[in-house]
Amino acid sequence: MFHQKTGLLLQSTITALLFCLLLTHCCRGQSQVMGPSQPIVATLGDDIILPSYLEPAYDATTLTVEWTRPDLNPRFIYVSRSGHDLEKMKNPSYKGRTSMFIDELKNGNISLKISKVKQADAGRYRCFVPELNEDTFMELVVVSGAVSQPVTTLAGIDGKGGVVLQCESAGWYPEPEVLWLDNEGNLLSAGPTETVRGPDDLYTVSSRVTVEKKHGNKFTCRVQQNNINQSRDTWIHVPHDFFVVQSCSTSTTVSLAVCMVVSIILFILAVVVFVHTRRQNRTKRREDVQVKSEEEALMLMKTLEKEKQPKSKRVNKEAEVSLLVDEERHQDQLKEEELKQKEEQRKKEAENTIQRLKEKLDMKKTEVKNKQSELQRFQEEKKKIQEDLKNLIKDLNTKNTKLKTITEELKSFWPSILSSEKQKKKEDKKKIQTEIENLSKQLMTKNTEFQNKDEECEEKQVELKQLLDDQQKMETKLQSEEQKLMKKESDDIKNHLDQEKQKNETLNSRLMKLQNEKQKWTESEGKLKTELQEMKEINQNSSASRRSMTAPIILEMLNTWENYIRLRNISSEEINLEGWKLKLKTTTRGPTITKWNHPLIIKAEGSHYVNIDFTAWRTGELQITLITNEGKEYRLQ
Repeated sequence: MFHQKTGLLLQSTITALLFCLLLTHCCRGQSQVMGPSQPIVATLGDDIILPSYLEPAYDATTLTVEWTRPDLNPRFIYVSRSGHDLEKMKNPSYKGRTSMFIDELKNGNISLKISKVKQADAGRYRCFVPELNEDTFMELVVVSGAVSQPVTTLAGIDGKGGVVLQCESAGWYPEPEVLWLDNEGNLLSAGPTETVRGPDDLYTVSSRVTVEKKHGNKFTCRVQQNNINQSRDTWIHVPHDFFVVQSCSTSTTVSLAVCMVVSIILFILAVVVFVHTRRQNRTKRREDVQVKSEEEALMLMKTLEKEKQPKSKRVNKEAEVSLLVDEERHQDQLKEEELKQKEEQRKKEAENTIQRLKEKLDMKKTEVKNKQSELQRFQEEKKKIQEDLKNLIKDLNTKNTKLKTITEELKSFWPSILSSEKQKKKEDKKKIQTEIENLSKQLMTKNTEFQNKDEECEEKQVELKQLLDDQQKMETKLQSEEQKLMKKESDDIKNHLDQEKQKNETLNSRLMKLQNEKQKWTESEGKLKTELQEMKEINQNSSASRRSMTAPIILEMLNTWENYIRLRNISSEEINLEGWKLKLKTTTRGPTITKWNHPLIIKAEGSHYVNIDFTAWRTGELQITLITNEGKEYRLQ
C-alpha cells in the first residue's frame, strides 16, 4: 500500500510540473505588442521615439524584435536578437540612426529611437515579435521646423470693381492648404493653390483671390496643416481708393478723363524740369571725371618708371628659383621612399593580424558546430528518457489498477471459497506489489536521470550561447579590422594624391612666379595704355551711360496712413517686376527688402499699387530704393 501511494504521489508531482509548464507557456502567449493609435509627428532634424511595449509586461531580453518598413528594400530598420543589434540586416539609410532601450527590454519596453529625422523617414512602421507572433503598426509624419511667414501683396485689378490679392509661403512639409478670410473671418472663394516642390523636398505654395468692396478692406491669408495643427497668418489692408477708382471708371468716365489729362500735363512739366536739372548735373560730373582721369594717368606713368628693373636681375632670379626647385624635389623623393617602407611594414602587420583573427574565427566556428551537435545529441537522449518515463508511468498506472482489482476481489471472497484460490490471489497481489515497487524505483531513477539530462542540456545551451556570443564578437572585431585597413588604404591614397597635388601646385607656383615677373613690365605698360583708352571711352560715353541709368519707374504717390505707394512706368515699354526688390530705410532704422517672386507686369505709362505697412517707418527720413534683378538701384524717395 505504501508503494502504491508513493507511485500515485510521484505521478501527481510530474503531472503538476507539466501543468505548470503549460500554464507558463499559455500566460506568455497572452502578451500583446501595443503601440500608438494616432500618427507620430516628428520635426525635421530632431530625434523621435516610436513607442511600443508588451502588455502585460514580459521580459523581452531573450526575444527577437523586428522593426521594419514594408515599403523599403531591405525593409529592416532595426533587428534585436537577445538584446544584440543585427547591424548587417539594417537598411543603409538607417545605419547609425536607430537604437533600442536595451536596459528596458526586461520591462517589456521595445520602443525604437530614430536620430536626426529625415523627410524620407516618413511612412508606416511595423514592430513584430516572432516568438509571440504579435505585431503593431504606426505612422510617422515628418514636418518642417522652419516655415516662412506668408507674404501678401496686391497683384492687380480685375477691371470689374475687384482687387486681386496674392499670398505666398515657403518651407512647408507636408503640403499645406491656403485659406483667405475677410474682415469678419468669413472664408473667401479663391482660385486653385499653386504648389512647387523644391530640391530639398519642401513645398512653396501661392494663392490668388479677387476681393470686392463689400468684403471690407482688411483680408487674412492663412497657410495651415490640419494633421499637425500648424498654421501661419498674415493680413493685408486694401485702401478704399482702390475700390473708388474702380467705381469711378464705370460711372464717371468723363470726369476721370479730364483728371487724367490734367495729370498728364502736370507730369510732363515736372519731367521737363527734372531732365533739365539732371542734364546740368551730368555736364558738371563729366568735367570732374575727365580731370580726375588725366591725374590718374600721370600717376601710373610715374609708377611705371620707378618699378622698372634690369634684365640681368630677372635672369639671376630665374636661376635661383630653378636651383631651389631641384633641391626640394630631391628631398621629397627621399622622404617619400622612407614613408613608403614604413607603410608597407604597417600594412603587412595589419594583414597578419586579420589572418590570425580569421584562423581564430574558423576554430570558434568549428567549436560552435561541435557544441551544437553535442547539444542535439543530449536533447535526443533527453527526449528518449522522457518517452521511457511516460511508459513507466503508464505501466505503473496499469499495475495499480490491477492491484486494486485483486484487493477488491479478496475482500469479496466468502469463507466457503477454496483456500487454494484465495492463496493464489494473494500471491498475485504480492507479485503485483513487487512489480509496482520495482516500477516505482525505475520511475524515480528515470526521473532523476531526466532531471540530470535536462540540467546538462541547459548547461550546453549556456555554453553554446557563450560560444555564439564569442563568435559574434570575433566577427565584429574582424570586420572592424578589415574596415580600418580599407579606410587606412583609402586615406593613404587620398593623402598621397593630395601631397602630389600640393607639390605640383607649389612647383607650378614657383615656376609661374618667374614667368610673371618677366611679363610684369610688359603687362604694366599694356595696362597703362588700356586704362588710358578706357578713360577716353568713358569720357566719350559718359552721357550715354548716365542716360541708361535713368530710372524707368518713378514714385507717383506715397500714402503712409493708408499704407500703400503707387509706382509708375515712364518708359515706352512694359516692365516685368518679377525678381525686382523694394528696399525701405530711414535714419533711425536699418533697411528692409521685399522681393517680387511672381510675374508682375506694369504696362507702358501704367501704374501699380504696392501695399506697405508704414507703422514702423513714420520716424526719421524715409528712403525708398528700387533694385532690378540685375542689381541696378534706383532711388525713388
